[in-house]
Amino acid sequence: MSDRTRLLLDKVTARHILTGLLKLAEGDVLTAEEVVGLGLYEQAGPHGLWQFMVPSTEGMLRCLEERPRYAAIIQLFRQRVEVAFPTRYFKRWTRRLQAHGFTPRRRECVSPSYV
Repeated sequence: MSDRTRLLLDKVTARHILTGLLKLAEGDVLTAEEVVGLGLYEQAGPHGLWQFMVPSTEGMLRCLEERPRYAAIIQLFRQRVEVAFPTRYFKRWTRRLQAHGFTPRRRECVSPSYV
C-alpha cells in the first residue's frame, strides 16, 4: 500500500476544474470556485497526491468529450486524474454510513474503501 495521499474529486469539483481550464485557455475570468478547483488540481502533482474521480464523473466526461471545445481539456484532465472503483469492503462501509444517516449517493462518495 502506498503512503501517498489520495484525493477523491466529486463531479462538482471536476466540473469547476474543467471549466477553469477551459476559461484559462480562452482567456476568460475565473470564478472563485474555479480558482480553488484549479489550485487543488495544480498542487496535487508537485506534492505527490493522487487524484481520483468516481465512475459517474467519468461518464460525465464521456458526454462532454463529444464536444470539440472540451476534448483537449478532458484529455489533459485525465492525465492527472484516475477513475476509482469500489473495492472489497465497499458494501460494508456503505451500510455503516447508511446507519449514520448518509444518503445512498453520498455514502458511495465518502466510503474510505472506494480507492
